[in-house]
Amino acid sequence: MKDGTLSVEKRTNPRVKVNLQVKYRMVECVEEFPSLEEWRKIEKNGTVLDISLGGVHLAINRPVPVGSLLRIYICIPNLTNGLSLVGEVVWSNRESAGLCFLMVKSDDLLILRNFLEEIQVKFI
Repeated sequence: MKDGTLSVEKRTNPRVKVNLQVKYRMVECVEEFPSLEEWRKIEKNGTVLDISLGGVHLAINRPVPVGSLLRIYICIPNLTNGLSLVGEVVWSNRESAGLCFLMVKSDDLLILRNFLEEIQVKFI
């Protein structure tokens, strides 16, 4: 028999597998950039692999330091404006990172909740 490790699930919200485009950037100061052009100079692209009300698993092409804050913009199908969220990197490797959401506007939280419920109903 193979030795295994027992792990306890610490998440309070179930994750849902998705494949959504995301733009992200590291938050280095409290002030926001003054223009969309400034944002585009430093934004990176990635993919959301799974998401919950409390966090997200991102496929990215470079490691980001654990503890970093990322501002992410998630493109939701059939939604004109995507979700804008801020999360803390809780784990990271060369290909992906896990974020715990720190700041979510109430409108975005409602949109995310409805999106997750809609996806979960499709797979029941």
